[in-house]
Amino acid sequence: MTQFYRAFEDVHRGTRDTIKQRLQIYLPFIRPLLDLYPDAQALDVGCGRGEWLETLMENGFNATGVDMDEGMLEACKARNLPAEKADALSYLQTIPSDSLCVMTGFHIAEHIPFDSLKTLVAEAHRVLKPGGLLILETPNSENLIVATQNFYLDPTHERPIPHLLLDFLVKFSGFQRSKILRLQENPALATTESLSLMDVIGGTSPDYAIIAQTDWGELDSTPFDGPFSEIYGLSMAELARRYDMTTGARAVKTLYTALAERVNALEKYQADFPDKLKTAPSSVMALKLEELQFENNELQRALEEARSNVQHWQTEAENRQQHILSLNSTTHAHHQVIHDLNDYVNKLKTSTSWRITAPARFAVIMTRPLLSSPVRTSKRIAKASLKKALKNPTLIKLAKKVLYRIPALNTYARKVATRLRVEAADASLQGQHVPTYSNSAPLPDGVPAAPANLTENAKAIYHRLNSNASHKDAN
Repeated sequence: MTQFYRAFEDVHRGTRDTIKQRLQIYLPFIRPLLDLYPDAQALDVGCGRGEWLETLMENGFNATGVDMDEGMLEACKARNLPAEKADALSYLQTIPSDSLCVMTGFHIAEHIPFDSLKTLVAEAHRVLKPGGLLILETPNSENLIVATQNFYLDPTHERPIPHLLLDFLVKFSGFQRSKILRLQENPALATTESLSLMDVIGGTSPDYAIIAQTDWGELDSTPFDGPFSEIYGLSMAELARRYDMTTGARAVKTLYTALAERVNALEKYQADFPDKLKTAPSSVMALKLEELQFENNELQRALEEARSNVQHWQTEAENRQQHILSLNSTTHAHHQVIHDLNDYVNKLKTSTSWRITAPARFAVIMTRPLLSSPVRTSKRIAKASLKKALKNPTLIKLAKKVLYRIPALNTYARKVATRLRVEAADASLQGQHVPTYSNSAPLPDGVPAAPANLTENAKAIYHRLNSNASHKDAN
């Protein structure tokens, strides 16, 4: 199987130079990591013939590859690439947390059971540093030819992984953001004005990649915003939309052509009609004159109607064609606007003025609630501070000494402290089964009866507090 699979890859995946050229699309994503982490530790699982491993090393990364196929590893050894035979999951579990800045796996997700894929993604999140990248490339089942035929050419494939599933998996595993890259489509389909049904069925990008980034914490994420904001490849939905538009335009054009041919035929018949009358025998002309005149009138009406229809459908065809050109122009303009806006935001966030004004922006964010609602904000801050103070024995002793000298403030503080304890008791009892007591129901042992002058709500709080105190004493 070892020699078979390497030969299979050489025939069906492409030459080494072809694959290496395709992998250049990932460089804008990983290059900013070289500035953040000079050691630039990277791991490529399922490294195969080593095209990506070699690309990483050429771009300054300290890269290692692992693979289980000895035939593939022979190609790596022939180029002196640092690859070894190891199971991807077992190898990952030996790596310390927060030690890699890049982890990649090209066309391995479809080779392993889904439970193993979940573990692989979770381990990748563990071993990656803040802002680190996970890149997984796999066949795109959105392409119907891939999903129904090409995927099953490889006997080691388990099942296709839809891009929505893989995108959900990386986010579920804790990655901060992700990007879908559709890859390897025919470049001509991006600009052609006329699509066939086969273009829709098999023209969608045959591969896709998920690029997931961990939480960058205190690091600057703006160098990654540009690559993450771009649009990559062709989706089936986009091809189907363009096909519908071009099909409608073709239908109008066909109808216009048919009507034009009918007009030409009617005009020719009308031009030949006087000659037919002259050459007809007198007996036939006498018998058929009225009939021919009627036919001529009918043909005249049909000709006028056909001319009107031709003009209508010609206008309709021109409008459809203009609409298609307008949509293509608008789409291009929108993409350009998005690109320009992203560039502007990136330049703004990396500018000196943005860094200088950072303290001022932070101060505005922090003081905005206080300015918009000073009383409510002050009460909330005071309440939170008092809650923390009630948990600190030293602060409680100090507060008691101060409050003892101010009787009015001492009384108010005791009321507030009592209310906070009641709220804390209610919060601690949530989710537990706490019995309710009525005037007729007997109280549990050790729980005194509430004073008669309390309201029903106050009695319930009194019972809960005493019940909770009884439970604590019992414990």
